[in-house]
Amino acid sequence: MRLHPGLAVILTLSALISPACKKYSEDTSRVGRRAIRAISDARRLAIESDLKTIAYALQQYMMEQGELPQGSLEDVMKVLVPTYMRAPMTTSQGFPIRYRRTATGFELAVWGPDERWDTRDDIKVTGP
Repeated sequence: MRLHPGLAVILTLSALISPACKKYSEDTSRVGRRAIRAISDARRLAIESDLKTIAYALQQYMMEQGELPQGSLEDVMKVLVPTYMRAPMTTSQGFPIRYRRTATGFELAVWGPDERWDTRDDIKVTGP
């Protein structure tokens, strides 16, 4: 039984192209993972920057008033804006910001990818 010449060409090309396609797919997947990680890293840095902006305003307030503001983050923003901050900030990159007073100062936090508070992936900034 003989193979049709056209079919032989297709099978030969298929055998040559298949490994190249697989490598391209793997390379594309690797690049995609790096891009997602870079976006995630950039988002984390932006969130940390937002939290540090609020922390700085809280520290300025504390230096002038002698204590930290009480209440929720919304209450704190009413005290900080416009004297210590230009505009209120209750979310960062679409994620809610949490403000808590602690025994030694305050904690600002944004939940991580699991969207749950008090887990290892939360992004936190603390202050005196």
